[in-house]
Amino acid sequence: MVAAGEVFGLLLLMAINTMIAALGTRFFRLLLDTRVGSAVFGLLFVTMALLASTLILSGVFHMGFDLQDTYIVTIVAIIIPFALGATIDLVWVESPEEVDEQLYGS
Repeated sequence: MVAAGEVFGLLLLMAINTMIAALGTRFFRLLLDTRVGSAVFGLLFVTMALLASTLILSGVFHMGFDLQDTYIVTIVAIIIPFALGATIDLVWVESPEEVDEQLYGS
């Protein structure tokens, strides 16, 4: 049976990875002018950052519990947070062009 602390640790791991994905996606959208470039860099570097944070948080800090399968860990700790983070950045946060327009006009 899974303890409540282990479930909380897994949810915290997912929340931290979602935050990393949202901030990473936003960073590449602001940094690069093309849509394809920001998508490629986002997929490559944000997923590597999510993998590194998952290894650090679950290995060093023992967050979460044993999910018994590599595929489940990949889905729960990397794919779902990346999808949520990218969705938050693309849907909820204003686009960089709108922010520039509000700050600088025209």
